[in-house]
Amino acid sequence: MPRLAIPLISIALIGYSVWGISRVSAPVPAPQTQLAGDLASPDRWCDLADEYAEAGQDREARACFQRALQLAPHIPQIWIRAANFHVMKSEPDQVLELTTRVLATVPDYDAVIFGYYDNLEIKPESVILSQWTSPRPALSYFDHLLATTQLPAAQNAWNLLIKLGFADDAAAARLLSALIAHGQYETAFSEWTRYLGPRGGDYPRSNRLFNGGFENEPTGAAFDWSLTKHPAVEVSRDRGIHRTGASALRLGFQGTENVAYRHATQLAYLPPGRYLLRAAIRTEGITTNEGVHLHVTGNRLDLRSEPLNGTHEWTRVELPFDVPGGTPLVAVSVCRDPSQKFDNKIAGTAWVDDVSVVSR
Repeated sequence: MPRLAIPLISIALIGYSVWGISRVSAPVPAPQTQLAGDLASPDRWCDLADEYAEAGQDREARACFQRALQLAPHIPQIWIRAANFHVMKSEPDQVLELTTRVLATVPDYDAVIFGYYDNLEIKPESVILSQWTSPRPALSYFDHLLATTQLPAAQNAWNLLIKLGFADDAAAARLLSALIAHGQYETAFSEWTRYLGPRGGDYPRSNRLFNGGFENEPTGAAFDWSLTKHPAVEVSRDRGIHRTGASALRLGFQGTENVAYRHATQLAYLPPGRYLLRAAIRTEGITTNEGVHLHVTGNRLDLRSEPLNGTHEWTRVELPFDVPGGTPLVAVSVCRDPSQKFDNKIAGTAWVDDVSVVSR
C-alpha cells in the first residue's frame, strides 16, 4: 500500500494511468497543484493543466483539460478555462466548440468569448451558421460587431440572422443606427426595406414614410416613428378615433406647460427631388395661438405647416418641399412650438393620421 507521503505529481501520474493518459516525462515547476485527495475536482485539473501549459508541456496540459471537461459536463467556467488554452494555441475550431456550449448556457461570458473570436479572426459565418441554434447568442454577437464598429462583419451577420429567422425589430433598429451614424444612409435604407419585405405595405413605393397611419407600435428604428415621452403630453395610439385604418396618433396636452413638442419624428431617406408631405389632423379644444403642425427638417431644409388649434374635424394638411443634393435624410415631425403669448399653456387633444411623403 503506497505511503501518504507520495509526491503530489506522482498522484497526478497515477490518475493519468487510470484514464489511459501517457505518463509525464518531467515534473511541472512548483507550486504543484493540490490534486491529492481531490482527483474529482475539475478546477484542480484545470489548475494542473495551466501549470503544464506554462512549463511548455502542451500534451500533458491537453490531457488535464480533457479530464476536467469529462468531470464538468455542465460547468461553463471549466469550458472557458479550456477554451482559453486553445486561444493561446490559435486553435479556432476547438475554441468554437467549447465556447458554443458556454453561449448556449449562460450570457455571463459573452464579452470574453467574442474577444476570443476577434483575436482569432474567426469569420461571422463560422460563428453563427455552424454553431448557434438559438437567437440569444447570435444577437449578442451581432451587437458586439456593431459596438466594435465591425460594420461589414455586422452586415454579414445580419444577413445570416435573417436567414436563420433570428432577426427582430430591435436588432434592425440597432443596425440602422450604426449605419446612419457612419454615413451609410442608402445602405441603412436598403437593409430596412429588405428586412420589412411585404410587411412594409406601400412603403417605400407610394409612401416614403413607414407606418404612416400608426397602425403598428413603433419598432424603434430610425425609419419608423420615434414617440418619446413628454411630461406635459399624453401620447398614444388611439384605436377609437382615426381617419382610416384602425388607429391614429393621439396627443393629449395637459394645460400645465408652454410645451415645445418635437417628440413624434421619423427619418426618411429621400433622393434629391420634389416632394409633398401630407397628413390628416383633428383637434379638440386646442388652446393658445400655437397648435399642432408638421415640420420637415434636413440639411438646408426647414419648413413647417400652419398650426391647427381650436376644434376641427379631420383636416387635410399639405406641405410641399424640395430636397436638394447633399440632403440624404429628412426628418418629418409632428410638432407644437412654444407660444410667445401670456396665455401660453396648451391644453386640448390632437389626432394625426395618414402621414405620407410622395413625389410631386
